[in-house]
Amino acid sequence: MKYRKGEELFTISEMINLYKKERPKLNFKPSEKFEYSNTGYVLLSEIVARVSNQTFSEFMWENIFSVLGMKDTQVFNLISEGAPSNRVYVFLANATP
Repeated sequence: MKYRKGEELFTISEMINLYKKERPKLNFKPSEKFEYSNTGYVLLSEIVARVSNQTFSEFMWENIFSVLGMKDTQVFNLISEGAPSNRVYVFLANATP
């Protein structure tokens, strides 16, 4: 990994600061196409947390999962207590690193 050694994890603050420092270029113009981005979802979760004054997990449970009756659904990250060990990893062959 370019900015971390081995399995070391970024905090959200570290990731945001790295983006501020590096200012990565866009892979394409907005609305031109779609590409999955872990970083995009991390940023989205931080925006939701700041706006709602809840953790992203609390917000999702209160406003989405419980409303839809999704009793076996949860938000977790790699350092969440009780994160499932049977999670699924998806690797996209044509994804841009």
